[in-house]
Amino acid sequence: MTEQFETWFADHFKIFKMLEGDKNIALAAWTASRAAIVVELPQREPDNGTDTQVDINAGFANRMLDKCAKILRAAGITVKGDS
Repeated sequence: MTEQFETWFADHFKIFKMLEGDKNIALAAWTASRAAIVVELPQREPDNGTDTQVDINAGFANRMLDKCAKILRAAGITVKGDS
């Protein structure tokens, strides 16, 4: 997540020479703004572990939800239900 901030900061503040402390304050604000976002994903589909098309689709849907949650967390965004 810090790499994303570094890239954003470099792109938007090329002309400014900021002190490291100012940059740290900006990073703290940026991190807090990400943490303040909470995303609620749809409920997982029931999967009985059979080879029926319904369970195959449920397994696929649940894997996609897991991937979405992983990407959101990597960006510093909270997924509702996380502890």
